[in-house]
Amino acid sequence: MTRVRMFWRRLFQSGFLAAALFLLSLVFFVERGPYRALRDSRSGDFATIYAASRCWLKHENPYAREDLTLELTRAGAPASLIREQDQHVSAYPISVMPLEAVFAWLPWRAANVTWCLFSLTCFAASIRVLLKDFSSLRTKLLAASCCLFFSPTYVGILNGNPSVVAISLVIVSLYFALTNWRVLSGILFAVTLCIKPQIALCVLFAFLLWKRWLPLFIGLGGAMIVALFATAWVSSFGQNWQWWESLRQNTASLALPGGLIDPRPTSPYAGGFLNAQTLSYLFASNTTLAEALVLILSVALAALYFQLRKTDKTADRRIDSAFLAAITLMMLYHRYYDGQLLVIVIPAVVLFWRRGQLRTAWALGICLALVAFPLQSFLAKQLEPAAAHLSLFQLVLFRHEPAAVLAMALILSLSSLAVESGEIRHTETETSARAVRDDPKPPRYVPRLRLP
Repeated sequence: MTRVRMFWRRLFQSGFLAAALFLLSLVFFVERGPYRALRDSRSGDFATIYAASRCWLKHENPYAREDLTLELTRAGAPASLIREQDQHVSAYPISVMPLEAVFAWLPWRAANVTWCLFSLTCFAASIRVLLKDFSSLRTKLLAASCCLFFSPTYVGILNGNPSVVAISLVIVSLYFALTNWRVLSGILFAVTLCIKPQIALCVLFAFLLWKRWLPLFIGLGGAMIVALFATAWVSSFGQNWQWWESLRQNTASLALPGGLIDPRPTSPYAGGFLNAQTLSYLFASNTTLAEALVLILSVALAALYFQLRKTDKTADRRIDSAFLAAITLMMLYHRYYDGQLLVIVIPAVVLFWRRGQLRTAWALGICLALVAFPLQSFLAKQLEPAAAHLSLFQLVLFRHEPAAVLAMALILSLSSLAVESGEIRHTETETSARAVRDDPKPPRYVPRLRLP
């Protein structure tokens, strides 16, 4: 028995199992995401933005369903994607059109492949940034495997949703904000704001917390310039504002009962959401009260985290990023593919484990596991749980993902209490020293992780 245990221990320490797990996760990710997206042409979200950007280039209405259908037909898009435009309306911000115009001039097949490759490149860059927190190759392989198995990303790739690009740029922007590349961090923040403003809130909160004023102003200013240019172009420099009325109508239709962003229990789409409104509407049927409950809870958790952080001598930007990612997802409307933002939590889990905060690490790991696979939306489609009231069993089945996001925000807001209770076994200095010993060839440039 001892020999068998020693064999497996040596096998694990050699890194062979970590490498095998990484290869398995890579095959899983490629098959579930980009392979199916290109083979079956299921990039419906990208088709909407692609057609809208083609309309924008011609000074046409990017929010009119007839114009989008016509542009997809001219570009040679599959009939299945063209029919989807009758079910889904265009409501992406006007600021995304100039950025997507880079792909809009291509025919559909070439644009779809190019967009998929671009999304994969951005995702790979974000993983590379996350892996800089780890010293040994084995740990990097295990962390990369977790990122690849984390299903929200492949779902975003499959749908061609711009969330993959936006979230990847969020991760890279947060990293560069703590280095000498702060101008680039601001530019990436601006791009994220143009694509998905609700995702960019994570970066906004982080810059305010870390007092990174240069990238903050660059990002806000750059996004404003792009939005003004996009507005001037589509309106033919103030002569045509029909697109604005179309955008208002499309946005209003999405929020109606049964709409694509309706979080009520009776909504057939609520099973694919991560925001806490899907939980608050279970206890409050009034819209104002349900939204207020989420806002109050978010503000309370943020205030608790920031107050405890002031007295925490081991405050770390990885924990900050993880908490802000969870708060961002629970505050506003977010679908399952936006859960890719939670890969930021993985370095925090490793950090807690190394510090000896095992309970915190295990709790966060369990929450990540609950969101790792799209089980909630699958069960919602199969069992059709749309009802005014859900039983406790149905609540576990059809709302465990937003509950996990909420739990992560709560756990991270209380993580500093372990410092006061003496739960930490190792100080950050000891952890850093051990990492240096494990890695005899440190990187040429290591960003400052500790914040003032």
